[in-house]
Amino acid sequence: MNRAESLLIVGNSVRYLAQSASRGGYAVTGVDLFSDEDTQAACHTAVKTVRQDAEGLVDVCLGQDMVANTAWIYGAGFEAEPERLQQLESLGRCLGNSPRTLMLLSQPASFFPLLDDLAISYPRVSFRRPRKPCGWLRKVVGSYGGLGVRYAQTDAPDNRVHYFQRLIPGPVCSLTFLADGSEIEVLGINELHAVDPGLGDFRFSGVYSRFNQGDGHRRQMIDMARKLTGSLQLRGANGIDCVFEGDQVLLLELNARTPATLELYEQALPDGGVAAHIAACNGTLSELSLEGQAQGYRVYYAEQDQRVGRVSWPDWCSDRPPAGTYCLKGAPVCGLHATGNSSIEVAGLLQERLEQIRSLVALSNQEAA
Repeated sequence: MNRAESLLIVGNSVRYLAQSASRGGYAVTGVDLFSDEDTQAACHTAVKTVRQDAEGLVDVCLGQDMVANTAWIYGAGFEAEPERLQQLESLGRCLGNSPRTLMLLSQPASFFPLLDDLAISYPRVSFRRPRKPCGWLRKVVGSYGGLGVRYAQTDAPDNRVHYFQRLIPGPVCSLTFLADGSEIEVLGINELHAVDPGLGDFRFSGVYSRFNQGDGHRRQMIDMARKLTGSLQLRGANGIDCVFEGDQVLLLELNARTPATLELYEQALPDGGVAAHIAACNGTLSELSLEGQAQGYRVYYAEQDQRVGRVSWPDWCSDRPPAGTYCLKGAPVCGLHATGNSSIEVAGLLQERLEQIRSLVALSNQEAA
């Protein structure tokens, strides 16, 4: 693929993928739910959807005036309705795993038997509510980013399709890797954090690279990624989320699309994350050009319903909402980034920056009132 070609990127938030592709010389059409300031700057055309679901994303893509045979990349947002992606195949080549692969993974009744066949361990699951729900989680099928996870014993009535899984109170991490259909190249292992698991808030809150997990855990995670790649012929950038129970690693999920953690390796990859993703889809696995420092990313969620005014956003802030954007309590406002010599240093920097952003947004809210 020539770097001057058009590229469609679609998902809930495409900011990072659009930036990486733009740096590589692509003319990006970005379709997502936010159309942040930095997304608009990176895209040739940036479109914010009205409908907040997979159907809305696909409808907007099909309505764009694009050149014939435009390749496309999808991010998060299609977990609940992966079949919608099949409609985009008329536009051009899918750079990533096929919609059919995503459809297989979206069904617990097919995903967990696959793990059994591959001898991949995972926390015990049940498709019926446990008689003693304490120590179990309720997970909505097709959810992402921890949004559909609740404690089973405190869960309110919900008609969405779900299953139950044992809670393992160990460290949660992810492995980010490139795949060419049979082989993998490991980019790194990352430490994942949720907003407040103790209070039942499992929303994704942040991630740090260079997680010191130990050789035994690392080998198990790499073995899982290799087995899944060989069985599913995975291509491009992928990720697996795992939890540690003593010396054992248990798989939580496979993200068979460009994972958010790919951004942690943008500077360490010779031509960036999207270029490495596309190269892997074409059969070439990129290696990290340098070890690099620890990288971190954290989400700042609105602490109340508020309108964001004009903010002088720091360079380390991304996903910047345009002035006048109204954010409901609990909605993501922006992302924060930090680099350091260790994940501990990065975590400290991100906490300091969270306080700075909280003050800046609060001040802009007062001025906008």
